[in-house]
Amino acid sequence: VPVVKNQEQCHSSTVFASTTSLAYRFCMKTGKYVELSVQDQISCVRGNKNCALGNLDTTYKYLELIGALSEECFPFVSQNATFYPKCPNECSNKQAEYKRYYAREWMSKEFKQKDLIKEEIMKNGPILGGMILFDDLLLYKSGVYYHQPGSGKQLGWHAFVLYGWDVDEETGLEYYIAQNSWGEEWGEKGFAKFHVDSVGISSYGYAGIPLIEDN
Repeated sequence: VPVVKNQEQCHSSTVFASTTSLAYRFCMKTGKYVELSVQDQISCVRGNKNCALGNLDTTYKYLELIGALSEECFPFVSQNATFYPKCPNECSNKQAEYKRYYAREWMSKEFKQKDLIKEEIMKNGPILGGMILFDDLLLYKSGVYYHQPGSGKQLGWHAFVLYGWDVDEETGLEYYIAQNSWGEEWGEKGFAKFHVDSVGISSYGYAGIPLIEDN
């Protein structure tokens, strides 16, 4: 598992989660991990000055039609949501290869039930997940996160990568294993355990299939 990225002030969690989940799926198919650029999609289709971009299907549609460069080719530099380099036609790192990685066109789809989410993870690997974001998640440190209905302040919506699931031995709560994009200082070194029936998490799943050139 690579270093967990930190989106900081750039509100494009869907781009972070989609590129990361697709990169892992490429790695499962090829045996080689290539970190995919989030800056590529942010610079080329930036929604507004707050660096807010896309929902689950539109971010994967970009990966189908346009693809993503590698992080080595076009690194993330919009942490402060103030600087956006132009959509590239060459690598900012001259030593890197200008190559795009794609999801197979028309093969990306959503998963709105936990059994379907589990099945997709089991068959094809990590997926893009989403949840309704409440302020208590900002304070999460460890254990199974379960938001108490009617409490806290709703902040919007948030995306992440879902790896798998398990059951907590002490509480008996079933949870997803997730990678966030808030850096390694948040949660369990950037990861979290999200209760499968909390904050709508089992209603937001999306995944694509990597396009392998040899196929």
